[in-house]
Amino acid sequence: MLNLRIAKIFNLILFICMAFITSVSAQKVAEFKDLQFTDAHADLEAKRQESLKNLQVKIDAKWKEYEDKAASTGKIELVLLIQNLAAGKEVDAAKVPGSLKKLQASILRAKTNINKSYDNKKSELTKTQLAEVKKLIVEYTKKKEFKEAIALKGFSEKLDKGLLVSAPKVKAKAGKKKNDTKPEINKQNSFSVGSNFKLSDSIEVVSEASFTSLEGLAEGSRKAQELQKKASKKFPLEINLKKTGIIFRLIPSGDFTMENPSSEDGSDDEDQQRDSIEESFYLGKFEVTQEQWQQVMGNNPSHFKSSDSGLPVEQVSWVDCQEFIAKLEVLEGLPKGCLNLPTQAQWEYACRAGTKGDFAGDLDSVAWFKDNSDARTHRVGQKKANAWGFYEMHGNVWEWCLDWYSSDREKRVIRGGSCSDEANRCRSQYRYGIMPGSSGLFLGFRVAFQLAELK
Repeated sequence: MLNLRIAKIFNLILFICMAFITSVSAQKVAEFKDLQFTDAHADLEAKRQESLKNLQVKIDAKWKEYEDKAASTGKIELVLLIQNLAAGKEVDAAKVPGSLKKLQASILRAKTNINKSYDNKKSELTKTQLAEVKKLIVEYTKKKEFKEAIALKGFSEKLDKGLLVSAPKVKAKAGKKKNDTKPEINKQNSFSVGSNFKLSDSIEVVSEASFTSLEGLAEGSRKAQELQKKASKKFPLEINLKKTGIIFRLIPSGDFTMENPSSEDGSDDEDQQRDSIEESFYLGKFEVTQEQWQQVMGNNPSHFKSSDSGLPVEQVSWVDCQEFIAKLEVLEGLPKGCLNLPTQAQWEYACRAGTKGDFAGDLDSVAWFKDNSDARTHRVGQKKANAWGFYEMHGNVWEWCLDWYSSDREKRVIRGGSCSDEANRCRSQYRYGIMPGSSGLFLGFRVAFQLAELK
C-alpha cells in the first residue's frame, strides 16, 4: 500500500514537471518563431536596399557619362537637361533625345526588376512562414491552449495580407496577463511601456497638446473626439521624438465603416465592410517634412524646395520610406519595428476621425488641392485639423500606406490625393496603387507609431 502511494505521488510530480516543461517549450518556440520571422524579413529588405544602392551607383555613373559627353561638345542646354533628368525633375518630354529616353526606360526596368524579384522572394518567405504558423496553431489547438492558437491565427491573417508585423510572443497560461504592462504617465511628463524599455529615453510628452476645435468639421467628429479624450486618460495625447521633432497624435481603438474602391479610377464598390482598430496607436500629426527627411537621410529628393523647412517631403518611393523608418528608429534609439507606415485601414480611420462622408470637413478648409494650391505643396499644418488633430490628411501630397494594393502584390497603396488633384481623388475612401519603387511628384508619407510592438 505504501509503495502504491509513493508511486502515485511520483507520477503526479512527473506529470506537473512535464506540463511545466511543455508550457515553457511552447513559449520558447513562439519567441524563437518571432525572432526568426522578424530577422528573415529584415535580412531580405536589407538585401533589396543593397541591390538598389548598387544599381544607383551604376545609374549615376551612366548619367555622368552622358553629361560629360554633352559638355565636351559645348551643348550646355543638353547638360542641364541631363542634370534635371538625373535628379528626377520634370522636363519637357519633347526636348528629351531618343537615347536619353531609352536610358530612362532601362533604369525604370532595372529598378522594377529588382523590386519585383525581392517582392517575389518575400511572397515565398511569407508562404513558408504561414505554413509554419498553421502547424503551430494545430499544435496549440490539440493542447487546448486556445488563447495562443487565436493569437497566432490573427498573426497569420495579417501576414497573409502582406503586412510587416511580428509574430506574437505567445505566453504560457501561467504568464503575465495582457493588461499587466500598460503605459503610465509619470511626473516627468514621460511614460513607459513594459518593464525593460522606457519611452522617455527617446521621446517626450507634449505637455501643451490640446484637443482640436470642432467648428466646421463634419458630423461624427464630436463623438470621435470623445473617444480620444477617454483614451488620453491612459495614453498621452501627443508625443514628440526628441531628435527629429516628429510629433505623433493619439488615435483611440474603435470600429468604422471602410469603403473599398474597386478600381484605380476611384469608383466605389456597393459593399462596405466594418473594420476594427483593436489597439490604440499614434500617427504623425503632420506629413514628414523635408527638414526631417534631410536629418535622417542626408538628402532632399523633393521637387518643391524652398527656404521653408515645413514643406512636406515628396518624390519618395515606398522603398525609400522603409529605409527612412529603419534609420529613424536607429537615430531615435527606438526598438526595431515600433515605427512603420500606417495600414490603409489605420490611415482611413485616422482620416475620417468619426466622419462618414467624403471629407472630414469643408474641403477648402482642410486640404490643399487643385482648386486652391496653385499646383504646388504647402507648409504642413496650415489647414484645419480633423477631430483627432491630424493636418492635411486630404491633399498636399499623396501618402504611402503599408498594404499591397491588390492580391497580385505588385503595387502599394497611396491615399489622400495631392495638391494637383481634383476633389474626387482627395476623398477619405479614395485609394490608388503605385509600384513600390516609384518616386514621382507629390508622393509623400507620414509615420505610424505602434504601441503594441513595445508590449
